[in-house]
Amino acid sequence: MDLREHLVLRAAAAAAQALSYRNFRVGCAVYAWKPWREGDDLANYLGARWRVFTGANLKPDPDTQKFCAERSAINASRSAGYTKIIGFAVVGKPQPDDESGLTHSTLHPCGVCRRTLGALPEVSGETRVLTGSPQDQDILVHEFSFEELLALHGTRI
Repeated sequence: MDLREHLVLRAAAAAAQALSYRNFRVGCAVYAWKPWREGDDLANYLGARWRVFTGANLKPDPDTQKFCAERSAINASRSAGYTKIIGFAVVGKPQPDDESGLTHSTLHPCGVCRRTLGALPEVSGETRVLTGSPQDQDILVHEFSFEELLALHGTRI
C-alpha cells in the first residue's frame, strides 16, 4: 500500500467517527513532519519524524458551530509539534461549495478550511491534497497541489 492510499483509508476511517446531526461525515488524514529539536530523545525522534494525524468533522446540532475534519487533524499535528504538512486526504460525500458554488465528484475542503490552511506556515502551495468520495466499495480520489485546489475555487495563496 502506498502513502496516498494509506492517507485516503485513514481519512475514510476517521469519517466513520464523525458526529453530524445531518449524517454528513468527513474525515481527514494529515501526513506531517517534525524537526529535530535540541534535547529530543533520538530514538523517539527517529521513529516519529513522520506521522499521520486524523480528524473528523463535528456538528452535533444545527445550532452549534461546525468543526471541520481538516482543522481537527491539522490542530492535532500542530499540538504535537509537527511543523510541515507534506500532504493530506479529505474523504466524504461531495456537496456544493458554499463560496465558489462548484460541485466536484470528490469532497473538497470548505472555504474556511482553504483559508485556514493557506494561512498556516505548515502548508505550502506544493502540499499534496487528496480529495475522496465513497463509491460503493471503493473511494474515488483526485489529487492536487494545494495551489491547484485554491485555483479551482478562484483563490490564491
